[in-house]
Amino acid sequence: GQPPPVLGDDAKLALRAYDWPGNVRELRNAIERAVVVQSTGTITADDLPDRVREAGHRARPALADGPLKEQLRDGTSIADIAKANGKSLTDVRSAVRAAVKTRLEQAVKAGDLTEKQADAILGRVEARVAMLGSGKRLRLR
Repeated sequence: GQPPPVLGDDAKLALRAYDWPGNVRELRNAIERAVVVQSTGTITADDLPDRVREAGHRARPALADGPLKEQLRDGTSIADIAKANGKSLTDVRSAVRAAVKTRLEQAVKAGDLTEKQADAILGRVEARVAMLGSGKRLRLR
């Protein structure tokens, strides 16, 4: 037999972002559907039900395709960037949290960080993300 498919980052984001009003049954159905629909060995957001995929689109780093880091370095405020992209500050905060969490999980899986280190970093990031849009400058490295 074939090895089971893996979850792509966009699918993970969508699965985390969706509220799951149907709880475990709905999650199970979505995963079973994705396993059947996928054809590459990787489940992507496109393989998930529309409502789940749309939750992932809303949670996706809203500005990932644009030069967000450069805009921030240039002094453009988070509020202005969000507004220019039709997103709320809550959308931007959620997108940043999701992106950081995904990267930390990858680092733990790769053995680059321990879970304890990742949790500590996530805690610091959460505090800084809460400041997004507050008018305070965040340092980017």
